[in-house]
Order: sequence, then structure tokens, then C-alpha cells
Amino acid sequence: MSLLEFLGTPLGIISVGVLSSIVGNVLYKCAVKLYNKADTMFKRNRFIKRMTSMGELYCSGYTAAYAKYKSTFHQTLLINRFTIKLLMEILKIMIVSFTALALLVVLQEFIIVRPIIIAIASIIIAILYQRVKALIKSYQLMYDYEFGEEYKKRMKEGMEKQWKELIEKKEETDSKQKEK
Repeated sequence: MSLLEFLGTPLGIISVGVLSSIVGNVLYKCAVKLYNKADTMFKRNRFIKRMTSMGELYCSGYTAAYAKYKSTFHQTLLINRFTIKLLMEILKIMIVSFTALALLVVLQEFIIVRPIIIAIASIIIAILYQRVKALIKSYQLMYDYEFGEEYKKRMKEGMEKQWKELIEKKEETDSKQKEK
């Protein structure tokens, strides 16, 4: 009796059903274990990333406060460090962009490679852009903390006063030109 003939008999059909349910159950248990392990690793990595981010923000604030009360040299070093980090991230974005463009030009004959290059470059640029946004957010937090709401209010009042003066000068100039 061949395997196909056995599967056609009632005992073969029952055997296939039992064997399928056992294999399906084992596969399901393996999938659940893999999912739980991946979920635990993902949550752990996300927690580490958030803790690192908070630590970096704390250190940036501490460094800013330290530079504020030390000397102008410390303040200049802090500003230069921020500027260098920002410029390096922008340079990385430009390098990835130009590399992707160069690869697209060199490999223009291979149509299948184009979406792959564009996808990889887009992912890398998006990650680098998020770093630039984080740097700017960190700077903005330090700036807002240092200058506060009172400074913003006075700055806004001064800006409105300057606008009024410019508008008045413009109106005077326009009225003098009309008289001529």
C-alpha cells in the first residue's frame, strides 16, 4: 500500500488530522514564544533608548548650567560642541544623499536597484533627521529654560514696537512721495 492510498483510507484521514493538529499546536507555541521574546527585547531596547535620551538631556542641561556659572570660555565650548554636532549630522545627511544619487547614476541600467537604493537612503536620512530634530529640541529646551517667559514677553514687545516704527516710517515716506 502506497502513502497516497493510505491517506485515502479513513485511518489515513484521521492520522493526517491528528498529525496536523499536533504540528499546528507546536508551531503556534513556538510562534507565541518567539513573539514574547521579541516583545520583551523590543520593550527593553525602547526603555534603554528612552533612558539614554533622558540622560543626554540631563547632561546637556547640567553642562549648560555649569558653563553659565563658570566662564565665557566654557560657554563658547558648549556652543561650539552643539554647533559641531549639528553640522556633523547635516554633513552625514548630505553624504548619504549624494552617495544615493551617485549610486543611482552609476547603476541606472539596473531598474530593480533604484527602489532599493532610494528606500535605504530614505531610511538613513530619516534617522539622521530625527537626530537633528533632537539636537534642536535640546537646544530649544535649554534656551527656553535659560531665558524664560519674561524675556520672551519683553522681546515680543520690542519687536512690536520696532514694527510700528517701521510702518510709521514707511507711511511717512509714502506720503512724502505722493506730495511730490
